[in-house]
Amino acid sequence: MGEPPLITVSAWLWNGNDKLAGSLELTQDRLRFQLNDFPESHLQMDIALRDIRRVETFVIFGFARLGLEVYSAHQQSDRFILENLKDFYQKLQRQLRLISKKSP
Repeated sequence: MGEPPLITVSAWLWNGNDKLAGSLELTQDRLRFQLNDFPESHLQMDIALRDIRRVETFVIFGFARLGLEVYSAHQQSDRFILENLKDFYQKLQRQLRLISKKSP
């Protein structure tokens, strides 16, 4: 899909009850989620970093900070459970800062 990823982690798209397994990938200017069970499907998330308004971490089941919520400029949000939240979140925050410096 073009540019190589900066980091890819196992992740689950989560609505609070149900989860779908996949991988979350960060590139220089995009955030992508691809479902494991449907790799050739159009069912995936692909957000330009410039369209992300904020990201927040959250606690899962009251004891583990493994959640990441991504809010876009289009009034949408997606919640993920990540295996390696700390590293992914740090790299995502760094890329978001770089993107915001490029914007007028």
